[in-house]
Amino acid sequence: MPHAGQWHSGAEEFSAYRHQSIVISPPPRWMDGFVGWSEILGKTYLGEVFHDFKHCADESIRDAQVSGLALIFYYGHTNIGAEGADYDQSPAVDLGGEAGFKTMLDRLHRAGCRVMLLDHLHRWINSEAPQYAADGLSRYAVRDQSGKPIEARWWKETFLSCRRLAGPTPVWHEMCPFCRPWLDVYLRHVTTMIERGVDGLELDTLLPIDACYSAHHGHEVGAKLLPVKLEFLRAVRAHAKALNPEFAIFGEATFPECREHLDGYYPHRFVDENGRIYRYTFPELTQQAVRVGNYAYDAVNKALSLGIGVETEIQGLRTTTLRHCPELARYIGEVNRFKRKHPELLIRGAFRDTVGASAGGGALWSVLEADGAKALVLRNATSKPINTRARLDGVDGQRLVLWRPFKGEKALRRLPVNIHLGPYEPAVLMAMSE
Repeated sequence: MPHAGQWHSGAEEFSAYRHQSIVISPPPRWMDGFVGWSEILGKTYLGEVFHDFKHCADESIRDAQVSGLALIFYYGHTNIGAEGADYDQSPAVDLGGEAGFKTMLDRLHRAGCRVMLLDHLHRWINSEAPQYAADGLSRYAVRDQSGKPIEARWWKETFLSCRRLAGPTPVWHEMCPFCRPWLDVYLRHVTTMIERGVDGLELDTLLPIDACYSAHHGHEVGAKLLPVKLEFLRAVRAHAKALNPEFAIFGEATFPECREHLDGYYPHRFVDENGRIYRYTFPELTQQAVRVGNYAYDAVNKALSLGIGVETEIQGLRTTTLRHCPELARYIGEVNRFKRKHPELLIRGAFRDTVGASAGGGALWSVLEADGAKALVLRNATSKPINTRARLDGVDGQRLVLWRPFKGEKALRRLPVNIHLGPYEPAVLMAMSE
């Protein structure tokens, strides 16, 4: 595809081409002010409990009041726990059971929070769970060329995963999305989640293996599974939205066609600097997040510069940001207050990468645009202070404002402007109509 100029021109050509065949599905109304989520752990498949349902509500409400992250991504709510690929999605007894789960949701909703659960059931089932054999689920398993089920073993807890545990170990079998009975199982699961009051599901490891070689699923032996999984997702979305239009479906995928079926994205846990190319090519991809670990201030700045949210994973999900990194929680809250003050520009604005601005002195920068307004987001991504001289193009006659964390907004008279940035410090230069 020929084009003239730098990579932006090529990205614009490719974006126009791809969007000819992609119909974007609108997210729920409550996601208009999306700034990310806080992810915490309930229990692991090793039996370690970190947040039972009461503790989850206690800690999440406190954290949200400071960080402004009102979407709680709860991980490991079932009896087997996180990474257990449990077929039985009932709330774990040792976390509080059905009653405790309902109380947690009620408390979080009253506090203005919403709850999303991590979901593997759309694709994986624990082959050692008793229901796997009892319900004959192996007949829906994706098969390899030798006829054996596709199997995955969770790897994070390397030493402990090699031990024989009292309960099911994390040995997963992948379910074939072509099997209508399996789709019916999953649709009943979505119905149950909505009836319980859950606000959304994050379909983890969303995309299937390349092909299924079963001769008993109704497809050709060796059939490609991606087109079938997209139709699976289409059915899931239609079913969920018919029951509750405000139910959110997130997914761990960057495949463009998934955008027709998902409301939010878990595409890059870190979003490296190359992520801005993807962000520029698919500007509608605002409901995603940059992973923020312990004291990762620059990751918060990166999310601000990309016009997307943050996803906090503190101490391996074992605690909240406020509990372990209170200064970081306050910093996230400061950035989120600023973004919510200018949502059209800083939350829903179009990402323009570096087009229409300039900055020197080693600063990284990006431009966001919305309805004639522009924001130049500057970042010092180093451990040493820098001085930068920054300007926005085409903003003559507009009101100029400079924002800095914990210093607020300051009116400017003219551009360019010299700005001193401390280590890992951002600044935002805005041009808006009077």
